[in-house]
Amino acid sequence: MSVRLHHFVILLLKAKKFFVIKRFHSYIMQMIMAFFNCFYLAALSSPFSAFRG
Repeated sequence: MSVRLHHFVILLLKAKKFFVIKRFHSYIMQMIMAFFNCFYLAALSSPFSAFRG
């Protein structure tokens, strides 16, 4: 019984670590997307932008 409980705890810890990494990854992706959105809007609104040709 104790061995089974031990395995369950290890599984829980692994799952928790995975979820933390996933949340951190999604946070980084949101930051990158926000940065690119701001950059894109600034490029579109700038008359001297190279993106406008």
